[in-house]
Amino acid sequence: MVAGEVRNLAQRSAQAAKDTALMIETSIARTQGGGAQMERVAEAINSITTSVTEVKSLIEQVSTAS
Repeated sequence: MVAGEVRNLAQRSAQAAKDTALMIETSIARTQGGGAQMERVAEAINSITTSVTEVKSLIEQVSTAS
């Protein structure tokens, strides 16, 4: 009887360890995916900033020429 309960507990502990490992792996994958998205957002913001700077420069040139 005791041996059966010990075996049961060991099996549940092993399953819990597997489930925990899976959750950790999933969290790591999500974190890496979020990092990649942040890089794309940063690149888009840099591109927009560059474009705005160029437009501002063109407007200043037109204002100066008038």
